[in-house]
Amino acid sequence: MGSSTPSWRTEVCGNHTAGALGMGERVWMLAKLPDDIRVKNSDDVTEKYLLLSNSHDGSSSLRVHFTPIRVVCANTLAIAASNGRGQGVSIIHKGDLAAKVRQAQEVLGLANRFYDDAEAQINRLASHYPSLRQLEEYFHQVYPDSPHGESTRTKNVRQELLRLFEQGIGHDLPAIRHTTWTALNAVTEYVDHYRSTRGKTSTERASNRLESAWFGSGARLKERAWSLALQMAG
Repeated sequence: MGSSTPSWRTEVCGNHTAGALGMGERVWMLAKLPDDIRVKNSDDVTEKYLLLSNSHDGSSSLRVHFTPIRVVCANTLAIAASNGRGQGVSIIHKGDLAAKVRQAQEVLGLANRFYDDAEAQINRLASHYPSLRQLEEYFHQVYPDSPHGESTRTKNVRQELLRLFEQGIGHDLPAIRHTTWTALNAVTEYVDHYRSTRGKTSTERASNRLESAWFGSGARLKERAWSLALQMAG
C-alpha cells in the first residue's frame, strides 16, 4: 500500500463490495444473495450477504461468513448459527475444478438453510414485546458488570442501549417498534457506530471498527446479543 498507516479500502461493483483492512493483511468481499428478509412483511428489510475473507499474513484461511445487513441502518447482524458455523465456512484452495464447484454448491446450500432459519427467528424476535424489566435485564446480560462491580462506563453503555432502543435508526417503524428485534438492533447499532475504537487517525479507527464488528470482539458481542434475544423471546 506504500504507507505505514492502516486503512479501510473499498471498491464497489454491482452487488459486490470489496476492500482491505489494516495494512492489507486481511481482504474481504461482500456478495449479495437474491431475495431479502422483510420483517413481518413490513418496510424493515434485511438483505442476505456472503462475506468472503482471507488473511495474507497466514492468520486465517479463506472463509465464507453468512452476514445479514439491515438496510435502513446498514448494520450487520452476527447470528450464532445452530450448526456451530458462527466462525464461517472454510474454503479449500486446493483441488480440481469439479471439487471446487461442489464446495461452492455446498456453501450456497448452507447459506439458503441459514437464511431460512434466520428469517423465522427474526420474525419471532419482531413479534415479542419485552417489558421494561426484561429489556433492562437483557442489556445487563449483553453488557454485564465486572467482578469488581458496576463501572460508570458500563452503566453509560447500557443507558445508551436503552436510548437506541427508543431512538435508533428505523426503530420507529410500527411493525417492529418496542420489540426484541429492536432491542437487538440497538446493540448492533451501538457496536457498528458508537462503540469506542482505538486508532490514531479516523481511517485507522474506521478500519479497526469494521474488523471488530465483522471478525473480532464486536462480532462476538453481537452474537451474544442475538443468542440472549432469542432466549428473551422464549
